Amino acid sequence: MQRAALATAQFLLGAVLLFTGTAHMTFSRTEFRAQVPSWLPLDADVVVLASGLTVSSWPWPCWPPGASPTELSSA
Repeated sequence: MQRAALATAQFLLGAVLLFTGTAHMTFSRTEFRAQVPSWLPLDADVVVLASGLTVSSWPWPCWPPGASPTELSSA
């Protein structure tokens, strides 16, 4: 039971991260650009795209193919 709950939680976290990263790069781009501080010497659009790409890539290294949640937590 605990193993299934952990796998479900990992799946949901991965789905949230993918959704958020996609939102950064598509339909919520304007809202995310408004969060970039004006003192940052980079283009706000570049910052939002880079952060969206970073957030979208987080789930992949956390869940290698064929690995179980217990194998990941004991490594």
